Amino acid sequence: MIGKLIEWAINNRLVVFLLVAALAGIGTQLFFGVVRMMIFDAFYRSSSALQPLTREQVITYIWLGQAMLLLTMLAADTDVAAMIRTGNVAYEMTRPIDLYSLWFTRALSGTVNYSFSSVDSDESGTTQSHTALTVLTYRLSAKTSTSLQTFGTITDRSAGEPDSRLYGASMGVRRQLTPSLAAFVAIGPSVLEREGRGTRVFPNLQANLDGTLPLTRRTTLTFSAGQSIQNTAGKVDDVGVVLNQSANLALSHAVSRDLQTSLLAGYTRTELLEDTRTCESGQGRQVNSWTAGARISYALTRLLSLAVSYGYQHRDSNVPSSNFNQCQFGTNFDENRVTVSLTAAFPVF
Repeated sequence: MIGKLIEWAINNRLVVFLLVAALAGIGTQLFFGVVRMMIFDAFYRSSSALQPLTREQVITYIWLGQAMLLLTMLAADTDVAAMIRTGNVAYEMTRPIDLYSLWFTRALSGTVNYSFSSVDSDESGTTQSHTALTVLTYRLSAKTSTSLQTFGTITDRSAGEPDSRLYGASMGVRRQLTPSLAAFVAIGPSVLEREGRGTRVFPNLQANLDGTLPLTRRTTLTFSAGQSIQNTAGKVDDVGVVLNQSANLALSHAVSRDLQTSLLAGYTRTELLEDTRTCESGQGRQVNSWTAGARISYALTRLLSLAVSYGYQHRDSNVPSSNFNQCQFGTNFDENRVTVSLTAAFPVF
């Protein structure tokens, strides 16, 4: 039992790190919440005067504040602070508007996305997928923002396979740790409904760490690492809902204004959360992919650019593949791929 637990912790180092960080944060909030509660309790016990809030109401307010600490603006808005420092806030106060509403909406932003995909296959028929995504973001400070995300996917599969619906919501926080490093953490439930089967609820923990590190005046190192639950409906490897963990590195060098070169490396671990389109039970099986490659691009004109890229991929999978003609995602292979692309970019506005 202990050996399996240690093996799981080694294979899921990112998850363990985030769990430890979350538990440490919870412990910190509990400690300071108890300290604040004891201070207010002492004030209420030492005074008999009528207070605007009862002792129980103050305790409730303290724990709500501790639970929503990340949503509290701990630092002043840099734009507002600059206006106060320069005196320009006087002009704002003479305007016939609600300053609080103005400053609140200026820090609030939102996006709405919709996508449709259709994949035709001789073996598995037609798969159509509708996906909607809404994101509401609020800037707490110059380095910190919080977001609320809701999403939903409706997948219509033919060839006698069950249709499915995946939807959920998550709340996250993005923090600019250094000028070149940013972190994003979000958590929320994801619900999967399939015809003829029960409803499953997944804890969707998203974690991303990304940044660009300038090495020299012309050389930069870009890196990213993340974890999320994804629906592969509409993709070539359609295996339903998966847990995806990845890490990528890119070393870029500008030889000249028109010539750019890059070295790429990455690792992806995919765990199947369903049994969709696998010959045997695939839930819990894993696919590991290692990639490496290089890319060179040259700007022919202001609008046209030519790029040549080479990529090597090694995939190691323990998904059953007894009959690969009818199964997807269940094979091990090494692949070498060369891609030549011509890209045109036209300014619209």
